[in-house]
Amino acid sequence: MASAGALALFLHEFHKPKIGNEGLKAGPGESAVEAEAGFDFGRARSGAEISHEFVIRNPGAERLKILRVESSCSCLSIVKFPSEIEAGETGSVKLLYRAPAPGVARAEVLVETNRANRRLIQFQWKGLVSNPRLKQEVPVASYISMAEMEALRSNGSAPVLLDVRPRAKFERLSIPGAMHFPPHLLKTLGFLNGKQVILIAEGHQDGELLKEITQLESRGAASVRILAGGLRAWTRAGKALSGSLSEMAEVMTIPPSQFDEWTIESGWRIVQASAHQVKGAAGMTGAKILIYDPAWTKEQWKESLAPLLAGMSASEQLLFVTDHGEHYRTIEEAGASANAFYLEGGLAGFNKWERFQAAMRDSKTVTMAASGSGSAPGSVNVVRGSAGCATCPGKR
Repeated sequence: MASAGALALFLHEFHKPKIGNEGLKAGPGESAVEAEAGFDFGRARSGAEISHEFVIRNPGAERLKILRVESSCSCLSIVKFPSEIEAGETGSVKLLYRAPAPGVARAEVLVETNRANRRLIQFQWKGLVSNPRLKQEVPVASYISMAEMEALRSNGSAPVLLDVRPRAKFERLSIPGAMHFPPHLLKTLGFLNGKQVILIAEGHQDGELLKEITQLESRGAASVRILAGGLRAWTRAGKALSGSLSEMAEVMTIPPSQFDEWTIESGWRIVQASAHQVKGAAGMTGAKILIYDPAWTKEQWKESLAPLLAGMSASEQLLFVTDHGEHYRTIEEAGASANAFYLEGGLAGFNKWERFQAAMRDSKTVTMAASGSGSAPGSVNVVRGSAGCATCPGKR
């Protein structure tokens, strides 16, 4: 999207009339042009194409002429628009948006007409562009299970445990004896030559480590594998972690901000558990719905979850969502799945995150006035700007 300076220049240049003001006198009883104010496309991946038609209605008795239509950003193209709209009829401005880099997206489309009381029509385009990362499938041979790792240790082998999570997470909780190294520094570890290496991560998005496995093995490591399930597998095996026990929930939960990125990718199964009937927008896209009784025992949970978890592959991740993040411990104790994670704050937490994202999209950058006190008819007043949504290449 355009920066604040570019958008201000666009508005300044656009307000210069294509025809003189003398041709814009309204006729007796002339009705104002009606048009929608904007369009919020919600969330889209970088690289996606989104089209929309802004509708303009001419309720007047005279033909409405569309003199020009311009967009504030090259990401948002004007596909077509009518040159005229007959009295009492509607026309539409068709737009095509090519989502650029991730970020909050905002653009303005301005339409100039020959109608004195609505010479300039402003459409607002907004939304959120997300990361297009696809989940990389990790070959089974690149994993080592907890049982296999324990067998190595009991046989006298001493595999090197490298924790590649962010340092702050490592300092809060870690596997005893593991060393912390960020992925981009792994290739510098010459002492790993001839060693068996096990990478410790979150237990999801392991595809991002495939490059590190290749690099380490090419530099002399005897073998490099990923601990299947990461810290989740370690704790589910009853093993203790070094650090604060109060941080244990971090191992099994995913915050809403990451939910946006990951669950729209392949390889995830979502189970939404609610104490109420789930209808329409209350249901998460693609989720399997489970209506539960708050009085259920652990065994009743286990029995009810079984059909929802049937047929899961070893590489498929599972995400549980409840109304407010309740019952996660009970679901965990019912034996949900070794690959199970839980959405932090439940559906309420996710909705709060959605409202926050919507508020970001709704933050104003410019205000226009077709006419008013102290303004010439058809003038554009730029009230204030911002740094822009920074989603276009070169605007970040």
